[in-house]
Formats: sequence, C-alpha cells, structure tokens
Amino acid sequence: RLAVVWHTFGLGQSLPAVNALDYRDYKERGKLFEDFTHISGFETVMQANSNAELVRVGTVAANFFPFLGVEPALGRQFRDSEDVPGAARVVWIDHDLWQRHFGGSPTAIGKTVELEGAPAEVVGVLPRDFELHLPAETFLVGRPQIFRPSRIDWANQPARNNTGETVLARVKTGVPFGAAAREIETIAAGLRREVRELDAADLRASLIPLKQDVVKNVRDGLWALMGAVAFVLLIASANVARLLLARGLSREGEFRLRASLGASRADLARTVVAEGVIIAAFGTAVGVGVAQASLLVIRTLQAASIPRLASVTLDLRVTAFALGAALLAILLSAVIPGVRASSAVLTPGASANSRVIGAGPALRLQDRVVMAQMALAVVVVIGASFMIQSFRSLMDVPLGFESERLLTLRVAVPRSGYATRPATQEFWRRAEARVQRVPGVVSVSGISLLPLTGDGPTLAFAYDEQTARNWETAAADFRRVSPGLFKTMGITLVAGREFVDADVIDLQQGGTRKLVIDTALAKMAFPGRSAIGERLQVEPTAGPNAFAEVIGVVNPIALLSVGASGRPQAYQSDVYSRVWLSFVIRTTRPPQEIQGEVRRALLELTPDIAVQDVRPMTDVVQNALAPVLLATKSMSMFGLISVALAGLGMYAALAYSVALRTRELGIRLALGETPGALRNRVLRQGFRLAAISLVFGGTIAVLLAAAVRVSLYGVRLSDPQAYAMAMLILGVAALVACWFPASRASRVDPLVALRHD
Repeated sequence: RLAVVWHTFGLGQSLPAVNALDYRDYKERGKLFEDFTHISGFETVMQANSNAELVRVGTVAANFFPFLGVEPALGRQFRDSEDVPGAARVVWIDHDLWQRHFGGSPTAIGKTVELEGAPAEVVGVLPRDFELHLPAETFLVGRPQIFRPSRIDWANQPARNNTGETVLARVKTGVPFGAAAREIETIAAGLRREVRELDAADLRASLIPLKQDVVKNVRDGLWALMGAVAFVLLIASANVARLLLARGLSREGEFRLRASLGASRADLARTVVAEGVIIAAFGTAVGVGVAQASLLVIRTLQAASIPRLASVTLDLRVTAFALGAALLAILLSAVIPGVRASSAVLTPGASANSRVIGAGPALRLQDRVVMAQMALAVVVVIGASFMIQSFRSLMDVPLGFESERLLTLRVAVPRSGYATRPATQEFWRRAEARVQRVPGVVSVSGISLLPLTGDGPTLAFAYDEQTARNWETAAADFRRVSPGLFKTMGITLVAGREFVDADVIDLQQGGTRKLVIDTALAKMAFPGRSAIGERLQVEPTAGPNAFAEVIGVVNPIALLSVGASGRPQAYQSDVYSRVWLSFVIRTTRPPQEIQGEVRRALLELTPDIAVQDVRPMTDVVQNALAPVLLATKSMSMFGLISVALAGLGMYAALAYSVALRTRELGIRLALGETPGALRNRVLRQGFRLAAISLVFGGTIAVLLAAAVRVSLYGVRLSDPQAYAMAMLILGVAALVACWFPASRASRVDPLVALRHD
C-alpha cells in the first residue's frame, strides 16, 4: 500500500519530487489514504568526538518513521513539536555511524553531533537492518545516514513549480490502488485550477507503487534470468526423466517378475519415484550449497547496484522453494518412467528379451525428450546472445569523457570553520594547488556531483515565450564545475570556450551568469544557429541574474547512466562556493598509486575535513555497468549450462540407442556394411534430432521475442545474428555429442554383437 507521488510538468521533467505546499494539500485533501509523509536531503560534514565525515542527511516529516512502521533500536521517535521552525535540533543516526563514532554505546542517546556548523542532539538510533529504498530518480537523498525533522517554514516557501520533496503515501486498507491514484490526479487537477504557476507548467500527478518504482530498472533483467532458470530446470528435468526411462527400460524384466510375485502398479511406480527423490535430495543439497556461495560473492560485488540485494538471504522460505522446485521437477521427470514401470503388471513374468521389448517406443520417446532439451537450450542461448550483444553495445557507447588515468574523490569542509563564501573558495583553491603538487598530477578540477553516481539537480530554463510562460516544461541536468573541468575530464568542447577564473569572479560580484551547455540543449533552444552569446532564462521571474549567457557548447556525457539519452545538460562555474564537492584529478601515473598521496596532501591543509570515496573513475564506470554485467554473466552461465545439459542428453540418448542396437549393428557389419557407413548412420540420426530441435527452438525464441517487453540497449530482438550464433553453438555441441556414440558404433565387433543378449 506504499506509493510515491510523481509530478510531471508539461513535456519537461518528470520526477518523484513535489513542493512542500503540494505535500500539505495532498495530506489535507486525500480521503483514500491513511497518511502521507515526505523526505528530502543533502550532504554535509558531520563532526562527532573530533571525527569528521561527509554524510547523507535525510530531512523528514516527524511522522516519517511511524509511517514506515520503524521503531528505533535506541531512543525515541521525533515529536511534532520538533518539526517546526526554531525547534531544538534533533537527529537519528544509522547503526554504522553509531558504531563508528560512539562505539555502539547506549550513552550515544543525548550526545550531540555537529551538522552544518550547529549542534544537534542524538535522540534515536536506526535498527541495524533498516534500509531506505526510494526511486533512482530521487535526487539529493540516496541512502541517508542521518535523519532530522525538516522543520518546514510554511509561510516562506518558493513557487509551487520549485520541487524538492519526495512524498510517500499509504493507501487505506481495502481501497483499490487505482481509486487512490485517480484521487491524486483529481487533487492535482484542482491545484492546476487554483495555482497559476502549476497551471502554466501543466502539472500532472501520478501515484506509483513504491515496490514497482524501486525495482523498475532491474525488473526486466530479473524476469529474463528467472525465465532462463526455468528453462535450465526443464532441461535438467528432461535429462533425469530420460535417465530414469532408460533405467526403467533395462529393468522391465525385474518389474515383470515383481508383478508376478504380487507387486501392485503403485508399488512399481513408487520404486522409480523413490530413486528420483534420492537423486533430487542429493542434487538439491549440492545446489543450495552452490547458491549460498554464489550469493555471498554477488552480494559483495553488486550490493550497491541492485535494490535490496544486500538483504537477500537463503532463508527457510527460499530453501523450501528450492526443495519444492526440485521435488516437482523429479515428479515430472518420473511420471513417464513410473507409468512404464507400473505397466509391467499387465504382462507379468520374466522375459529373456526384456531389454528390447518396447525399446522402439522408448527410443522414440527419448528422441522427443532430447529434442525438447535442445529446443529449450536454443532459447536460453539466444537470450544469452542478446545479453552479450547489449553489454558490448553499452561498452562501445561513448561516455563523453576519458575515464582512464582519472582519480576521483569527495571532500567536504565543516560549515563552522568556513561559514563565508570567500573562506570556502580560498580553501578549495589552496586544496587544488596542494593536490597539483603531487607527483604525476596533470590537472585538478571540481564538480558538484560526479557522472554516473546518481540523479542530481535539474535546471529549469526557457528559450522562448512559450517555455517562459509554461515554466518547468524545459529542464536540464545541472552541474556546478570549476574552470578547467572539461579539459581535465577530456570532455570535447564543440564551440565557444571553457570557464575561466574571470567568470567565477564576475559571478561573485553579481555579473551575468554564464553557462556551458551540451549540443542537445543547443539544438533544442537555438536550432539552426550558433548558441554562443545567446541567452537562456534560468529563473521563473525577471530580475537580476534571471538570464544566463551561453559561452560554450560541449558534447553530452553519461551523467546518469551509460547509454541513456537523458535530459539536456548545463554547467555553471560556482562549484567552489559549496562546502563539499568532488575532485577529478588527471594523472600520468596509475590512479591507485597516488590515492594515499592525494589524501595526505588534503589532510595536511586541515585535519577537520572529510576525504572519502577515493577511487579511479574507471571504478565508477564499472559500478554503473554492474547490473548489466551481472545479468550478462548470469545469462551466459545459464546458456553454457543449458548447452552442456542438452549436449549430454543427446550424447546419452544416442549412446543408449547404440547399446540397445548392438545386435542390429553387428548384423549390419556382418552383412558387409562398412564402419564408416555405420558411423554416418548414427550421425544422421543425431543430426536429424538436432535439426528439428533447432527449428523448434528458434521458432519458440522468435515467438517469445515478439511477446515479451524486455528492453536491451542496442539490440533488436529480431536480430538474426543472435539466432545464428545460438544455432552455431548448439550445432557444434550436437556434433560433439553425436560423434562419440557414432564412433563407438563403428567399432562394434560382429562376433560379440551376435552373442549380445
């Protein structure tokens, strides 16, 4: 029943972000909801016990944790009286901060920490297993380490189209979600009629289930992997069924003898099923062990890139599901062999020819099982081929910057020591100069938020009368940077120039704001002409600095994700007015070699700063690609397993067929057929099965590709290359699987064969 309120302004930004006054209106007018709450956030330096750390702070309504049903591990909830302007500053801290700064002591309650240069009392500690998951588009929040009441001043709020709060709603029990969503849309329609700027911006509101919003970026990939898992399970089940069928065929004489001694159909069927259950028990035990080891590795490597992965464990429910799947698979595998075994009661008594009685129908049934295996394997391998092609396409996408030989880190200064803008800017210039002296450093620049590290702020702009009247219908991803940033990161300047120190000084003195924009924004706002020297409106009302001059145009870079087109991009040159930022350092040495030297150089300036997340830019890029890489590796693994299982099934079926036909093959040799001709006969049998399987598997894959809605970057699900690759791989596997039984058939000794059975 938890949901997120999304606001869309015209054709511009669509984000889980609303104005605080909108939140109040939803809370007062919503009749189908139990309650609403909100959160926004920022990053700052926390100081506790003389230790400084850059932390993520969530500013929340006083009801935030009761709304989520979260009780503190220590302390108490926020009070309504603490969520008003001028109230005493209080905070909750997460379990890790509690351990690091207070040693996990209960006496942390009542202690103070310094945030933004002001003390705040610790009144609560979050539970150890608490994780806040919000949509990826929720910027400036991330996963907060500290929470504090927002203390909104309702009398002094910005225009309604200035959004920053993420609003969560809880639908009343028994109320259909669709009805609640329609009520939100109705309230938004009323706000459009009442508030001029919301009408001008053409506000639209929607209600999205939180669980859907959080996992939407990985849902398709997980469903594709689940489908691959199901297909591999079916292939394995088919192998077990074929083995049980072959074993049952070889024991038909035994079953007839048992039937003649009084065994019932149920007794005979139970014998086969019991053997299958034993196979399933051992296989499941091994599988659960492998799964546990694999999960530990995946959780360690990918915990930050897949929502809720860190909390996934092989608990009793998962183990029970695995046992149930194995039991179902073995029951399905044993149905046909069990039925054949139980049919022995119809013809009781031993038979000297029990191995060949019914062999023809059994072999035909095995052929069908093998064809089903191969067809399923074709589907899995085609899926793996699509995944691999998509990942390769992403790897080939230009990032727009040069990630090699680039070191990144985040640095923050406490507001208490750097309360004024000149003091902050002076510190950053000293820091930049100090890092510049580290051997191997070519250049140093600052940026407000690194590319590929999360959603960031947007800059609303207007370039004509229509966009100025309908404010917020045009928005760009926005970063504050220092002079030289584009050169340091290797971002291509298409026209105009970069920022210089004079631009920063001019902005400080109230001069005209200057922007560097990307080619997408230039084409949107100034089609058919140069953007250099043109002006963009960057404030909703006319006034000082409501317009900015474009001084440069750069190629777009991968700001939010690799391969996503995203919004246009704009940059401004005042990053050194902030109390925290990210440094990017171009170096001639491997970035890993200078990490320690850079950290020491910064701490030598002053020990009360926070220096964190020191890592090469290549690691940032790899983390951004991690979910796709994990899905690609997993799908490839399932493809290899399915090929191996299908190949093994074909090999075993042909080998068993050769074993049953030993007498026939010996007679053919005795009558003059050459070993080569005999080998080719068996090969033709195998190739016929493989050809039929490939046709059926390809057809199934085409139908699935037309039916599913999985989105893969740079890949068309009708691409013949993936199908050709799958056919080639399965064809080679079939050739290898067929060759050994065929070779064995060509080496049959006629004298031994004639004495067979």
